[in-house]
Amino acid sequence: MCGLLVHPAQTHAVMFVTACVSVLGLLMLIAATYMIGRCLFRGVRWSVGRVRQS
Repeated sequence: MCGLLVHPAQTHAVMFVTACVSVLGLLMLIAATYMIGRCLFRGVRWSVGRVRQS
């Protein structure tokens, strides 16, 4: 009985931790994508500006 009572709590904690980690990972992925996108956009705009000037 005790083992049965402990196990659901453990799985619940594991699920909670997994959810937190996946949310954090997702946020980091979004942040990384945003930063890379901004850098790429800036680089493209800069090259277009240089091409137009020359």
